[in-house]
Amino acid sequence: MSITRTLPGMTYLLLALICMGTATASDYTITFKTTECNGDRGMASVNMDTIWRMSSIECRSPDNPDEKLMQLLVRSTSGLSTYDVYRITPAEAERIQKKIDRYMDAKARSLENSEHHNININRPYRY
Repeated sequence: MSITRTLPGMTYLLLALICMGTATASDYTITFKTTECNGDRGMASVNMDTIWRMSSIECRSPDNPDEKLMQLLVRSTSGLSTYDVYRITPAEAERIQKKIDRYMDAKARSLENSEHHNININRPYRY
């Protein structure tokens, strides 16, 4: 086998590796603090496109009993139609929402400034 025959294959491999290194919308990760009802705290990181919903829950904040905690539902990475649940304070929920808003604004500006308006958001259909 000559080098001229393997070169096109190597070129395609190189291009594939370069494309794998480029950032996409699903690569945008958000990190936040978690708070459990009993006061346990932690940190979590999720891809922006996997966030599904934020909602209030009945559990009270350990720091402020007048405040209800929030839950952040994130599409599970298991591949099933399940969600991971993170409990967060209202202040943390507001911070996350601001990041989501900035991300959506940047995505809209990118679409407006793009010559090609064919966008693949990479979200599975849910019925």
